[in-house]
Amino acid sequence: MPSAESRSVAPWSRGRPALSRPTLPLRRARTALRAAAVAVPLCVALASSFPAAESRAQGPASPADSWLNARAYPDLQAAVNACGTGHTLFIPAGDYHVPSGGLVLTKPIAIRGEPGTRLLAHAAAPNEPVIRIDPGSTLIMNIQLHDLKLMNASRPDRPIPGNYGLVCEVVGTGAKVGDLLLDRVLVGYMGDDGIHLVGAGTGDRCFVYVTLRNVKSFQSRKDGLVLDAANLVSIYDSNFSDNDGCGIRAHGSSLQLLGCSFQNNCRSAALDERWAGQAYLKSCLFNRFDACVWEQFATPGQPSNKRALTIENSVGCTVGNCWFLNPVEDPDPRQRAIYVTYGDQPGVMACTLLPNRFDNVRTAIEVDATPGHPAQDCVVFPQMVAKGTGAMILPDGEANSGLVRLGGRTRDAAGEPVTRGVSVPALPSASLPTLGSSGAGTVVFDLTRQKLLVWDGSAWQVVQSE
Repeated sequence: MPSAESRSVAPWSRGRPALSRPTLPLRRARTALRAAAVAVPLCVALASSFPAAESRAQGPASPADSWLNARAYPDLQAAVNACGTGHTLFIPAGDYHVPSGGLVLTKPIAIRGEPGTRLLAHAAAPNEPVIRIDPGSTLIMNIQLHDLKLMNASRPDRPIPGNYGLVCEVVGTGAKVGDLLLDRVLVGYMGDDGIHLVGAGTGDRCFVYVTLRNVKSFQSRKDGLVLDAANLVSIYDSNFSDNDGCGIRAHGSSLQLLGCSFQNNCRSAALDERWAGQAYLKSCLFNRFDACVWEQFATPGQPSNKRALTIENSVGCTVGNCWFLNPVEDPDPRQRAIYVTYGDQPGVMACTLLPNRFDNVRTAIEVDATPGHPAQDCVVFPQMVAKGTGAMILPDGEANSGLVRLGGRTRDAAGEPVTRGVSVPALPSASLPTLGSSGAGTVVFDLTRQKLLVWDGSAWQVVQSE
């Protein structure tokens, strides 16, 4: 990519710009989404402290003087400071170095660029982000970023703490950020995370309603997107690729993704081989991945972590209609396409793995089957293994797994596919647990007696006749 000095600055537009849709190298699996996402906010007093939906509009109709042209001001920060609440700042095509410490936003405004608008960090140095949203100790709603590129002039050769493309930390007493919109925003070449949205998660200090639409976060030295205490996050038609860390790393958040892609992240050898992934969720609630693609997640480019989607202690996740593929199958036994675990103890995950496709994947799915602490109450639908091994590791032998496995085909000893129905735990007679009245209706297969049993609240009864 040419340096900032070598790029010419396009002429400034007169009046309002034509907001044409730029072409970005994003994967598009769907063009519209109208499905409702079920998410449980993690912050208290949401209803009383957050305005009703009808008041959370995308911004009022702007009078003529509410559209400002950055060219009229000595620098970008002066232009931002001149914007009133709900105003729009237009930044024409060209390269702009932001002030030291980043371009700081402290009120609800919209910043609109056009194809070729690049905002560059003041320097590729510690604590030099491109844009910093600072809520202080207040609620900020309706900050919008459109048609912008946030980046360093070139990719740093090492991690640089605080060198983000976009950063917002909601930590002050009374702070909260809502209705944050990133639309056709490209973030890359950062020394830290590309996008870093972190709330304290206590005292209602969090994010509520965050939307990323046609966003690309690539080639940063840490993660592509970090979310912490971010609720009702919607990510559409976005791409996370070639980052040294995870594509997305989320903690204590709720998010839905539609038509997004992950490619060739986890390039750092410093990543934990288990607790990371192209997308990594930890302690999140009711997340959904629909029609997404994971590509090149288990190749020589991933020296340590070779996992596409890691779901840790995150209840109620749904993954469906997704595609997991590698150019060739990696023989590394640590590789996983989908890994579901409660952690190092048993716990209810209640995750649903709808049909997905796998190409050149050694282990397609692992629902933690570690003896004594399985991931509980998960449902696995039939999966399509188009090419490669596509093994599944499931807690079939754990009495308290609650696993439901629907249909699908496995292979017999000769390697021929055989039909399966509904799979229930299979245990020897000596391992059958005593469940109590609350376990009435539980079904297992007794391996010793070769019988299907049901717990009636006090004892195991044979379902099939002698």
